[in-house]
Amino acid sequence: MKWESFKDKFHPSWHARLRPFIESEECDKIYAFLKAESKRGKKVAPISMHVWRCFLETPLDELKVVLVGMCPYHTFKNDAPVADGLLMGCSITGQTQPSLDQFYRAMEKEFYNGLNLDIIENPDVSFLAHQGVLMLNAALTLPGELRSLHLGSL
Repeated sequence: MKWESFKDKFHPSWHARLRPFIESEECDKIYAFLKAESKRGKKVAPISMHVWRCFLETPLDELKVVLVGMCPYHTFKNDAPVADGLLMGCSITGQTQPSLDQFYRAMEKEFYNGLNLDIIENPDVSFLAHQGVLMLNAALTLPGELRSLHLGSL
């Protein structure tokens, strides 16, 4: 892949770390696989413009916490992908999904000691990313139910 085509998908603080992967043969193979799956009619989520979103929203030099998880990125609602490129994020549909509901309940219990305070259950978790929390899905994309772009190689 040509770095120039991708560099605006990442905050500049990530460029030196991610450029070697983007320019690698491994990345080319993954991209070709995703394109082939898409041509076969498989829906790939999140949409391509959101795949690298976690690296754009959270600058490396402001990183405080990394949350890594596996969320149901193969889920679509009304033909739109639930995944928005941030772990547990579901801002496209505007409806919190089970994993995010559970996360909010755990935060309420941990930080508010079960007081059942009204917390805003925002389906857009970018507010966490902007505070230095890298909301990283271990598999950045999924065609159907296959994990494709896995970060174990980075």
